[in-house]
Amino acid sequence: MSLISCSECKKEVSNKANVCPHCGNPLNGNEPIEIELTNKRWKWFKLFGWLLFILGLYMSLGFAHAGGFSNPMVGLGIFVAFVGFVFLLIAKFGSWWTNR
Repeated sequence: MSLISCSECKKEVSNKANVCPHCGNPLNGNEPIEIELTNKRWKWFKLFGWLLFILGLYMSLGFAHAGGFSNPMVGLGIFVAFVGFVFLLIAKFGSWWTNR
């Protein structure tokens, strides 16, 4: 193994490296790697979905001791958790659709 000089940052790098560990410049004729970025809208959808899902579980489990399923708050908690799950599915599909 020998050391070569990076064409961008001029630091010494192994000749077996695909990219420079210092600056990320591709070595040995490799093309740059394209990174797929997820839109922030889908990240907010995911965050909102997790918050609704956790809130729904907390509501349904928290009010279950006070009357079980006959308590309307348990039903509301299950509904909120379901809506949160739907938001998670939409966010997953949306981020996949954006980066396909």
